[in-house]
Amino acid sequence: MAANANLDFASNTLCDLIAEQEPPRLQAVLRMVEHLIKVINTRLGDATLSGPRVNDMLAIAKALAQQMSNQNADVRKTVVFCLVEICQSIGMEKF
Repeated sequence: MAANANLDFASNTLCDLIAEQEPPRLQAVLRMVEHLIKVINTRLGDATLSGPRVNDMLAIAKALAQQMSNQNADVRKTVVFCLVEICQSIGMEKF
């Protein structure tokens, strides 16, 4: 379901879920986010996102960054994987 959602809708919904949920539900949300971003990156191929879609990805990244201090190591690990995927989708993988 998440893989077929529009990015703007998904970013708003997922940002709220990331902020509101606690493990183990948070871990499921983060895996969904990771899958969504991987699907987007697969569809993009060698291209990168532009315009409003970049802003949607940055909003997701901001929500994810707030979870970097989560006490659950699996949450922190998944957040890092998601942030790496976001960097790839907006063309920052060379940093």
